[in-house]
Amino acid sequence: MDETKLYAVIDIGAHSIKMIIGEKLKKKGLIKIIENLLIPIAIGNETFKDGVVSNNTIDEIINILYNFKQIINSYKIQNYYAIATSSIREAGNSEILIERVYKMTGIHIEVIENIDESRILHEGMRWLVEREYNLNKKNSLFFSISAGSTEIILEYKGKILFSETHHLGTLKIVKDINFSINSLLYKLKPYANNFLNSLKRFPEVKKINYFVCLNEDVLNILKKEFNNYLDNDIFKIPKEIFNSFCMEIGNINLEKIQKRFDLNENFTKTTLTALFMLNIFLNAIQTKNILMPNINFALAYLINATNRKKSNILDEETKENIISAAIGIGRKYQYDEEHALQVRKLALQIFDQMRPLFNFNDKERIYLEVACLLHDIGIFVSPNNHNKNSAKLIESSEILGFQNSDLKIVAQIARYHRKSPPKQSHTEYMNLPMESRLIVSKLAAIIRIADALDNLHNSIVENIKLNIHKEFCELILKLKDNKQEYIDILRSSVQRKSDMFENFFGIPVKIEREI
Repeated sequence: MDETKLYAVIDIGAHSIKMIIGEKLKKKGLIKIIENLLIPIAIGNETFKDGVVSNNTIDEIINILYNFKQIINSYKIQNYYAIATSSIREAGNSEILIERVYKMTGIHIEVIENIDESRILHEGMRWLVEREYNLNKKNSLFFSISAGSTEIILEYKGKILFSETHHLGTLKIVKDINFSINSLLYKLKPYANNFLNSLKRFPEVKKINYFVCLNEDVLNILKKEFNNYLDNDIFKIPKEIFNSFCMEIGNINLEKIQKRFDLNENFTKTTLTALFMLNIFLNAIQTKNILMPNINFALAYLINATNRKKSNILDEETKENIISAAIGIGRKYQYDEEHALQVRKLALQIFDQMRPLFNFNDKERIYLEVACLLHDIGIFVSPNNHNKNSAKLIESSEILGFQNSDLKIVAQIARYHRKSPPKQSHTEYMNLPMESRLIVSKLAAIIRIADALDNLHNSIVENIKLNIHKEFCELILKLKDNKQEYIDILRSSVQRKSDMFENFFGIPVKIEREI
């Protein structure tokens, strides 16, 4: 018999609090669900309307979690997690709520940030789908809509090109309109149009092969209507069947829909919102089917938790996804891709040759790489102070594989690719931990040199050989077509931007040409 282990996940959502208890088969790495419990509670209605969770609702949350804790104890489960997303994350009294829950139940609620929510959902959906489909050779669009947010991830042959979280979920949409199918469609169509415009930045993606979607409410009604399309925990529904179903539902009044699917009024409205958003996106792209893995956020979190790598070292696949996503962000802000790639090439040549002496690590290398790719995206906002604009855009972006803390570091590296070095009056820099400030300073010193070597945006430098002497750092440049007339221009450019390098590493930079 396979060795097993029990886990529990409590998911505090906008409409309900769920708990799943799963058994992981160690040899197969699969999860068998033993308990799947759900208690309706309208937390999101209060958060998204009033900005806080009421005391009565907090008491109700405490009672539900207390009872769930008794069930966990009865199974003698040591590995359990309590998680919350937008309905708690966006509440003004979230810290008070978390503290009261902990004092009364002993359960600590982990509030999942947007970027982690997107990553966990994507990994969970992918985990199920890739068992049946070869995602690494095709193009896939992952689309997840919940009560508080919508996540969109575009993959090109298994690599992430584009990811975005919109702080607009089904409950927020319903709150903002006088509900009817027509008003709903009017509200939703601009989002599909914006996505289609985003797709134009990626000419390599000529077709979406797999449209992978997640919304638990829609999934539940599809189970009732189309159980024959369920195949190994994936609903694969032909486009024309899904369209016909949406057309039929659109011609029925809310009361009949509630009765047909045994839903209350709020669930009916949010479910219809998700259904028609999926329908609009499905018809905006070229694909034959809609794939809906039989998974929710609690199960996705459990899959992630039980397969989580203990090492902090990024694997090659994650690195590739990070770089691919960074290039996607650059295209979003219409960056000079040739210049960005050239600065990255030169910066990494300097980094790699300095690495043995200064003990640089892999995480620092990926920080530098992303900062080089995105250092000029602030020009999209304004050429003036574009380094500061770049930092703001990077920090507000999403790169799956990076935490928010990573993005803060990359943002500051890009911020100091030009103009003034860090100062104590620079709040964003000073708010970083000391270790992170040191990373920013040394990598910004390198990116300034690399940027100076492509000051004319002509990719004139083909290669750099670096020699570190006792009194100076020598960069020997190989120039394209041996155009030596550029050497004085490059010396002058580097001299203007070598201040951080000299201050941090303690040696000036000297430019020579290859003989």
